Amino acid sequence: MSGGSGSPSPVRHRRGLGDFSLGDYLIWNEILTVIGNLVGGLLFVGLTMYATHARPGLSRRNGVSPDVEVPGKATVG
Repeated sequence: MSGGSGSPSPVRHRRGLGDFSLGDYLIWNEILTVIGNLVGGLLFVGLTMYATHARPGLSRRNGVSPDVEVPGKATVG
């Protein structure tokens, strides 16, 4: 049957797309997409945060290693 405008009905048009259920959609599209986004986001954002905020080998305050004494500075301890 056709609609009022002479175009095929949506059911007849969709019948040629194959057997695709809501479960297929959720498993093969949504769940895999969420897993991929989580893994990719954790890796890329995590590595970027680690690379930019990791504790450096040199102290940021005086530019030398923390175990080296700086002349003219009092040591604590």
